Amino acid sequence: MIRLDTIKVSIPECTIEDFDKRYFNIIQSIDGDSGELKRKTYTLKYEYRGLGVAKLEVKESEAEGIKIVCEISAKILKNDYFDLINKNNIGKVLDNLNKLRGIKFNKHLFLDNATLYRCDCSNNIVVERKMKDYIDALYIYRVTGKYRVEKYPNGGLVFTRNVTKGSKFRERMTIYPKYNEIIRDKELLKYINPDIFKQVLRFESNHSTFIMIRRAFNIGNNRQKSSESFRNTDLNNGINLKDVLESEENPNLKLFNKIIKEYPAMMKAHEGMKLNEVEKLEGRKNIIEKCKYDRQIIKLFISSKVKGNISGYLRNYKAIQISMLKEKEEGKGVESDMLLEELREKLRIA
Repeated sequence: MIRLDTIKVSIPECTIEDFDKRYFNIIQSIDGDSGELKRKTYTLKYEYRGLGVAKLEVKESEAEGIKIVCEISAKILKNDYFDLINKNNIGKVLDNLNKLRGIKFNKHLFLDNATLYRCDCSNNIVVERKMKDYIDALYIYRVTGKYRVEKYPNGGLVFTRNVTKGSKFRERMTIYPKYNEIIRDKELLKYINPDIFKQVLRFESNHSTFIMIRRAFNIGNNRQKSSESFRNTDLNNGINLKDVLESEENPNLKLFNKIIKEYPAMMKAHEGMKLNEVEKLEGRKNIIEKCKYDRQIIKLFISSKVKGNISGYLRNYKAIQISMLKEKEEGKGVESDMLLEELREKLRIA
């Protein structure tokens, strides 16, 4: 199910049931050449916005008439914040929006006419292990070719697609422990128990253009979601919020699968080593395997190739042999893959 954290929507005048300008700041835009009034913008005053409402503006102009722009986060759900904005609780989002002073909306008209301009698609994934274990496993992918990886200030990671400047496909995914952020939000803590976020790894992908939203949620023309409809769509046309909430896509899983592809085991095992060091180590491992891990056979092989004292060689080979046997017994080297597969599966059913 689609879950959104932040959304920016535009809605038409027909959705307004009541509008009291006393609760708004007014900004007038004047045409520099003619001196005529171009637009009036009514911005809901900060003290009346309430939790989860970043912006609410009523814009009035002769060219475009009256339209409303809202920027809302899932915090507007208060005690249901964990569930994020989804098709099952969008009614509660609008109920809470209607509790604000200064403006009231018709819920049905709002949902039918809301054009989505920007959204963060999010998932709260409850994990079993320490957060650091998952972040370390994900950080291995910082050398992937198509995405650059940067450390997030609160202990997470940001994956950003390497694209040319001005590209409309700016794929970006942030993965981070949510708890540390939650405990600093004093307003939100009035409504939720932060402990439910202690084992939550938050996944967020940002979709800031119509083209990105259409591709991520597979939205075509006239609320049709078929691939044929998508191919024939003007990608710059507006997108209805309702269509996105009802989408059957899984944008975060799709992006996760693009970023976290199968990673060569050689890269994981030899991070930070020089090429000659890798060649030497892998060559010795190969010899040990060919000798069936038998130290006597290994000793005979070395003796046949080295003149003089071979004790130094034997010590090195013994240490590598012990390490290889230990890895076989403990399954070391596959642990990070197991953690990533856990995340992949939990995203699949999120």
